[in-house]
Amino acid sequence: MRGLQPKQTLQFSDRKLTVTRPLLAVRREDTVSYCKLHRLSPRTDSTNQSTDFLRNRVRLELLPLLKHYNKGIIDSLLRISRIAADDLAFLESESEKAWKRIVRKQKGTFIFEKTTFLSLAPALQRQLLRKAIEGLLGTLKDVETRHIEEILKSLAKPAGRTINLPEGLEFSIEYDRFLLGFPSEKLSPFLELLGEYQLTIPGVTQLPGWRIEAAVKPLETIANMAENPDAFTAYLDWGKTGKEIGVRSLRRGDRFQPLGMGQEKKAALFMLDARIPRLWRSNIPIFYTPQQIVWIAGYRLDERVKVTSQTRKVLLITMSKT
Repeated sequence: MRGLQPKQTLQFSDRKLTVTRPLLAVRREDTVSYCKLHRLSPRTDSTNQSTDFLRNRVRLELLPLLKHYNKGIIDSLLRISRIAADDLAFLESESEKAWKRIVRKQKGTFIFEKTTFLSLAPALQRQLLRKAIEGLLGTLKDVETRHIEEILKSLAKPAGRTINLPEGLEFSIEYDRFLLGFPSEKLSPFLELLGEYQLTIPGVTQLPGWRIEAAVKPLETIANMAENPDAFTAYLDWGKTGKEIGVRSLRRGDRFQPLGMGQEKKAALFMLDARIPRLWRSNIPIFYTPQQIVWIAGYRLDERVKVTSQTRKVLLITMSKT
């Protein structure tokens, strides 16, 4: 509705181009008369007369037809364009303020703070989404209204829902945030985990993206064990785990007894209750023995292998990214 602007900045990946149209407000009759008066021979683009293009059909067929119903249709359209430009300028100004409060970028993915984003008027939500999509794709050429509206309709859906967008872009719903990015750049701390790996104990085991160090130590030599220093360090009772420990991804039907609980629980249900994003779950390292799961890395030990006062030796597992 706004139409072309006298001055416009276009974004092309990491470059910007400013386009200036000094004759935009001058009507064709005036430019034709000017050329005749000064005996100028302007060049004519022959494709402007082809009705193969929608823009030409609008100019050559639709506008003349509309003039039969309203002789002032051109002035009306120009007036609408000016009003739309003013309204859009206001929206863009407000969206810039909202952007600074709600949106941040990390590793090629835009993160929207969920609660605050949902409190915005739909008009501002649309502006922020379009701005983020353009920031990732460099253009809005293939992004249609239906794409934006599909995202808006999905905002109230449960965590785990994903909306596919042009050029492989995805909009994902998580528990406390929305993510917009490419699948390969989603903000997961876990890389794809394929196959099974047996731990070298004691020693170092290499996984895709991970270095796992395992050591067995007497209980009395380990200080500050009450609280793990980070989510990727685990202390287990060596007498209860044994030496046969493997690492793999989540499988259907996996169960374990989360630390602090008196009974087993499905691992998938634990991840749901722990609000672990669906896109992460299949890549989380699962440590197991022939009898049971002993650790869901980054989240919870199994109650049955925890270190107690009766523990004599402690299996210390430390994961670090490579």
